[in-house]
Amino acid sequence: MNTLARKEKKLSLSALLFLIYWVVKSFYTKDSGGLQIGDYIFALSFVAFFVETVMVKGVGVVCEKDKELLTFVFCVLMINLIYSVLLSDSEFLLPILYFIFNFCIVVEFRSLAKNKNFLKWFFIATFICIAMQLFVFIIGAGEWYAGKKDLGRYMGTFNDPNQLAFFVMSRFFILYVMFNHIQKKTKMIKLITFIAFVMTFVLVVESASTGMLLGLTVFAVVWLVTKCFISRNVVLNVFVLLAFVLLVFIITGGDRLIFTGSNNFISTRLEEKLFKLSSDGGFIKDRNLGAFFAKPYYILFGAGEGGWGRFIDVASLGELHSSVLGLLFYYGIIPFIILIIWVVKNLRNAKKMDFCVYIAILVEMFTLINHRQASLWILFILPSIFIVMEKNNG
Repeated sequence: MNTLARKEKKLSLSALLFLIYWVVKSFYTKDSGGLQIGDYIFALSFVAFFVETVMVKGVGVVCEKDKELLTFVFCVLMINLIYSVLLSDSEFLLPILYFIFNFCIVVEFRSLAKNKNFLKWFFIATFICIAMQLFVFIIGAGEWYAGKKDLGRYMGTFNDPNQLAFFVMSRFFILYVMFNHIQKKTKMIKLITFIAFVMTFVLVVESASTGMLLGLTVFAVVWLVTKCFISRNVVLNVFVLLAFVLLVFIITGGDRLIFTGSNNFISTRLEEKLFKLSSDGGFIKDRNLGAFFAKPYYILFGAGEGGWGRFIDVASLGELHSSVLGLLFYYGIIPFIILIIWVVKNLRNAKKMDFCVYIAILVEMFTLINHRQASLWILFILPSIFIVMEKNNG
């Protein structure tokens, strides 16, 4: 990576452990929601980071750029603790740990990224994450949803097809944003990024995750349209238009082109999803958002993330299948605005072509729960990390 051209520092113990965590995170050996092997490795990485950095610089200095996120996590802590006591329900405590865990990842990653050598290896490790999942698929070592290949939903080394799909899609988005901020793009880096997109597309299709397919489609459409507006090259614009037509054909005529396991085609799943959305309740019922619209007063002060039995009269048991609406409902308007301020501050230096990713992620976040995934939070801070690097190099 040419932006990392200056003298490179050796990787610290915390950096090495973080890279191992980043790759190993895809191997789920326990039920979802519990600690996986990769999470234990990150814990070791953060302990090393604490000794190497926090004890030297102090907590305040290390967390300065993420004070809004810290404030939001504090709000999560207080709201969930209050509901846990009032309702005598320990279920509210687990989301607190998720947010603290991801806050630690944000703080450590931001600090480690000051070392350009770390970013180079992080780029490689992120590509390996996607390639490894495709390799597992090719050799037939991955798992299928409900243990049945004929259902046509591949989930690789994860416990759920959506987990696999978000894992590879978010990691491709990370590669793409990093690619955008590389000043001198070599042919190899361009090839790696393109191959990563192809591998991601294949795995998302095999997972039959309509949410991630929607995310990738939005990304591709926004990218194509943006390229057309930016470029005045007629040949390129014609190529982009043809690529867009091909993309639409693949998505709408997938039963002729894309095979997902045995007798299930991605087009069939899309038809099923469209049928659900057009039936009674539509999107609200399909995404279990009944509580959000039936009890909007929780937006003022937060409902807490748990105690789903309180909403059985307006929705089925379980959490809201939307990170955006879910976080607003769980923690209320003020903490939500604080979180949005943090996100905007980090994205305000994003490049035009970066927004292909962030528009796609926003759309996808309306349909699924992904605020527990570290890759989402790393995506948010990447533009601010690269703008600091560019200023330092300037």
